[in-house]
Amino acid sequence: MRWLVALVLLARVAAADDLAAKAEAFRAAIHARHLSREGVLLYNVDLRQVERDLAQGTYPALADGPTFNGLFAAAACARAEATRDVERERALGDASQALAGLELLMDVTGIPGLMARSVRRAPPNGGDTSEWHAAAGRFAGWHWRGDVSQDQYANGLVPGSRSTPRRTWSRTTTSSRIPTESARATGISPGTAGSASTRSRS
Repeated sequence: MRWLVALVLLARVAAADDLAAKAEAFRAAIHARHLSREGVLLYNVDLRQVERDLAQGTYPALADGPTFNGLFAAAACARAEATRDVERERALGDASQALAGLELLMDVTGIPGLMARSVRRAPPNGGDTSEWHAAAGRFAGWHWRGDVSQDQYANGLVPGSRSTPRRTWSRTTTSSRIPTESARATGISPGTAGSASTRSRS
């Protein structure tokens, strides 16, 4: 009976080692080709040109940036809670990067509370019929994808909020920064909106 218990314990240790190795491989892949220098998680990339895109800021025209950034931040914080020392600091560093990406998606629009679906340092590619806007002010040169949906707030900010006690934001993201339902429904944006649309989609 003792040998059976020993085999089970050895199997569990081996399985844990395998999972840790897989997690490290995924993390390395994220940092190598899926995480912009601003902290935006690029969850779908063209491997043939990803190095150029990362260097030039011509990121893919993605639709669900807030969701994946928020999930990345939350996963990093869960990893920090389960580890110590160097590994914990690495996990908190990942969370900080992901939150910086979320903050960019919020601030680039120039409209308090309005998030962008994605951002890039170049106009969208020809044939892209999505709603794109040229950013202004300190984000001049950026382009952001609008027409954000409610699920991007739920999927991105709720998981991302898990890590807010760990990091000091330049300004706290609160419900007061999210446009009201009536503002979205009427197309009236808080602040200076330019031509940006704030209608809500489910």
